[in-house]
Amino acid sequence: HRRLNPAHLQRITGTSLQENAKDAIILDNLDFWGDYTWGAVDGMEVLLRSEIGLLSGATLTVPAGERLRFMNGGWLRVRGTLNAIGTQAAPIHFTNESENATSGRWSGVVFEGRQTSGSRVEWCVFSHGGHSTRGDTGPSGFPRRDGLVEAWDAAPTFVNSIFQSSTSAGLVIDSQYDVDNAEFNGPTVTACTFRDN
Repeated sequence: HRRLNPAHLQRITGTSLQENAKDAIILDNLDFWGDYTWGAVDGMEVLLRSEIGLLSGATLTVPAGERLRFMNGGWLRVRGTLNAIGTQAAPIHFTNESENATSGRWSGVVFEGRQTSGSRVEWCVFSHGGHSTRGDTGPSGFPRRDGLVEAWDAAPTFVNSIFQSSTSAGLVIDSQYDVDNAEFNGPTVTACTFRDN
């Protein structure tokens, strides 16, 4: 994977957009190694393709009302901290890039490892994912189940969020917790909705 200091995206300025098929920046097969607040870059949407990683020690903050749109087969591997705090009036959407949403177009979001346990997801909508492209195994050695959201030996917090229209499960939790000790008990899931998975 290539590494990207996301602060470098701010070097894109003064862009003129005229009659393009997509007015967007496409991030493809890379890792964020610095902290970043999600949003448009110089008026262009940022689309995610292939595996996008958030490295340990990095924090991705997603403001209320934002959309993270993934191209076919895209997925987000969280090894750092994801803070996606929406509101009831302005939820955050994780979905595919197509305006005609079809389940399974993108893969999902995977929280990997205990260092991700400070991650917090509130008032978010995860939809139309579950596409099977990852093919590797989770930290405990079990094959990935291609859930819309997965927590592998991780304990993120999910509050008031919706997991919908996946071709597989809405949320997959690593079975490591069956044998773990009481000091680490897995994700917290409060007042969430699962539908059409």
